[in-house]
Amino acid sequence: MSHTPDEEKRRIISISRVKALTFLFFLLFAPYILLAHNPRLDKPPKLILQLVLGALGSETVDLHWEALDPNGLPRLYSRGVVCHDARYAYLLGNAPAGLATLATGANPNRHGVVDYAWYSHVTYRSERFGEDDFVHTIGSNQASGASYSPRKLLVSSLSDSWRQRYPKARLYSIAYDPVDAILLGGRSLDAALWFEPKSGRWVTSSYYADALPTWVQQFNEKNLAPTYNAATWELPKATAPAGRLARRPTSEKPDTALRGELPIPGSGYARLPYTPSGNSLLRDLIIAAVEYDGVGRGNTPDCLSVYFTPFERIAEIYGQESAQFRDALVRFDKELANLLEYLDYTVGRKEYLVVLTSAYAPAPSPWVLSQGGIPAGYFNPDKANYMLSSYLSALYGAKDVVVGYAGQSFYLNEALLEKSHLPLQQVEQTAAKFLQDFAGVASVYPMHVAQWSGGANPRLRRALEGFHPKRSGHLLIDLLPGWVVQSDRSPKARNAHYSYENHIPLVFYGWKLESRKIASPVYLHDIAETLVRLLYIRSPNASEGNPIPGVSDWNDLPKRP
Repeated sequence: MSHTPDEEKRRIISISRVKALTFLFFLLFAPYILLAHNPRLDKPPKLILQLVLGALGSETVDLHWEALDPNGLPRLYSRGVVCHDARYAYLLGNAPAGLATLATGANPNRHGVVDYAWYSHVTYRSERFGEDDFVHTIGSNQASGASYSPRKLLVSSLSDSWRQRYPKARLYSIAYDPVDAILLGGRSLDAALWFEPKSGRWVTSSYYADALPTWVQQFNEKNLAPTYNAATWELPKATAPAGRLARRPTSEKPDTALRGELPIPGSGYARLPYTPSGNSLLRDLIIAAVEYDGVGRGNTPDCLSVYFTPFERIAEIYGQESAQFRDALVRFDKELANLLEYLDYTVGRKEYLVVLTSAYAPAPSPWVLSQGGIPAGYFNPDKANYMLSSYLSALYGAKDVVVGYAGQSFYLNEALLEKSHLPLQQVEQTAAKFLQDFAGVASVYPMHVAQWSGGANPRLRRALEGFHPKRSGHLLIDLLPGWVVQSDRSPKARNAHYSYENHIPLVFYGWKLESRKIASPVYLHDIAETLVRLLYIRSPNASEGNPIPGVSDWNDLPKRP
């Protein structure tokens, strides 16, 4: 069909306009078009499952290896990335400091969590982390008690960065204690879940949600707590403490150490965190999150962080070398095998990543060390607090110089000292010299030394990593190896929930990771930074860790033949 010159001219102009508009459209929307057709080949796991096993030593799994199910813990250790020299960088190990470090990638000198409680340097009153009068408990059918939120956490956490990058991600943290659950998860969660011992229900805070997640309501309606709480805990006849030093104390009856006759603290559902059944209930809650809420089964990476409190409580009451602790570990191992099989089927064998670690490592129990002739003992903070207070009052003629004790530190009344014209540094040095003579005390670090010292001493450097000027005490007690702080939960407890040991287990398993052993030192605060690298998200604002080789650089690893 022929066209006149004018028609041909108009046709060319029209085609040129269409091409110009098409080109302009491409320039404007090319990034979105390319993004839609350029998915990441190294996409993150659909589920990151952090299993934090209370108080677990780095060598504990190896000690009990022969008794474990090949599909449980040995599966993680044999096929995952195992960090043989994992530790935390600060001096005093405890659950709150460890959980906060795991969540933020920072040490206590930055995130501010030195213990569950501390004394204010302004009001001189005890403050407990998490307690918040401006929130209330969600999901409880009991009279309201203390309410909790993460507002006293001084820095951002991994969940904050996660939520910014993946707004629709499902993020949960779970523990028996509300403070543990909140510290493990941080601020930007769908819910931090903890166990209410009066009702046997899992609850959360109004800080996170206006209502309890539907899947948690469904789980509560199954009413499993009475069943697990009623289960008897009997040790197998063949069960015996591990290791040469763990032989039965001669002062006890033959069955006492092996049959678990120590009284379990608490009553009603409060007993659960002191038994292996408490771990079973946590395992069931993980499965419920996947089954009812679809965690790990969507298009964005989800996270479940779980603190297995019973390991901490059992280690404290009976000792990590006890038959009770061994039995709890073996039972958990079987349930872990079941959980991994379930995740293989529902989430996908290479779609989830397990991070196995511990909040802190328990020190050897003094009662076990003493049987081998090794010097050991218990430091009584109440006795030391009374004697120090009496000594300073008599020396300076001023009462109530010592405010109190928390986090293996003594707090002094600065306002009273100033009013009495007593130099703070002089009083600290005098008190430190007095405390230095107590049995079991290795060193006493005054606040002015910890705050201004360059940290030439390796242990002092670790003390600096755990020192926060607004929350730490004036006199930090560093105990000798073999000595632990006497438990405040039970006078008959074999150990304490504070530790001078700093080596912890750390294993990454699943997703696209290949089996690898890492011998170089890595730290607890490196875990958050490693997950940041895998998820392509921003680091928490106080993070000071480094991505762990063998995990963050997974695509550079040699493939298994």
